[in-house]
Amino acid sequence: MADRLRMSGISTGYDTAQLIEQLMAVERRPVLLMQQRQNAIKTRSDAWRDVGMRLSTLKSRAASLKSASVFNVKSAASSADKIVSASANSTATTGTYKVWVDRLATSTRAAGASELGRGLDMQEKLADAGFSITPTAGTFTINGVQIRIDADTVMSDGVDDASSNSVFGLINNSAAGVTASVVGNRMKLTANDGLSPVIVGSGGDTSNFLTAARLLGAASGTTITSQGSLGVAKTTVALTGARLGATIQSSVLGGVAEGETAGRLATALEGIETVTFTYQGAQYTTEALVAGDDMAAVAADLEAKMNAAAGLTD
Repeated sequence: MADRLRMSGISTGYDTAQLIEQLMAVERRPVLLMQQRQNAIKTRSDAWRDVGMRLSTLKSRAASLKSASVFNVKSAASSADKIVSASANSTATTGTYKVWVDRLATSTRAAGASELGRGLDMQEKLADAGFSITPTAGTFTINGVQIRIDADTVMSDGVDDASSNSVFGLINNSAAGVTASVVGNRMKLTANDGLSPVIVGSGGDTSNFLTAARLLGAASGTTITSQGSLGVAKTTVALTGARLGATIQSSVLGGVAEGETAGRLATALEGIETVTFTYQGAQYTTEALVAGDDMAAVAADLEAKMNAAAGLTD
């Protein structure tokens, strides 16, 4: 029985395990070649995808170059930056401009002969009349009588009778027994009998007119007067809209410039509305300002766009 047992390779001397492994490797070779080809195709696909993304970025960057703002960048320079500075936006007109300061402010304080602000515009709606505090629609009380005003009420329509929608007409033709007037930019309420004290205000008032007219808290008597001016100057707008009692003008290139608070001459130079000059307060006679195309900014913007499209920047 022992004569029937036989093991391959024992007597022949061949390494059958290695032979089998080599045969299996030959069988696997087509699969390996296919995997290598698949990897190569994926690499090329990724490369083309990256090219497509970069082309898309380039297209969007190039589209932005259509904007006029890219090429219309303006700069403004002063021959004396410590004295006067300038800035310009993309619609500024190229040119050279001069600014003169005829007189400088000193530490001397001078008081005007009249108030800075203009008096009330009596025939304008109360909201537009020039009050420092805008009157609101509703009711206010004088001597226990309610006076009702609305959005169309004016101070005076020139007639001020019982049919007038004016403060004077409403008060003077009411049962309050007082006469309303404006004298020296202040409102006065005078008792018609010359004897009774004038009492203003009530907890049920729904309009702030008495506050806007500066009558609340005024000294009591047969006549009460506003504690301050009714029409006032606006200190936070351009001088031409500040409701000043007198017109202010300044000469720039022979024209009339619009002034602003804080020493700013802005948006009034004829033909160059977008150039802004700021006076720093130092003494000088004539200094030149130049506004022109800022080609350095244009070039920098183009370079930044192209670098971004090429993937040279984040």
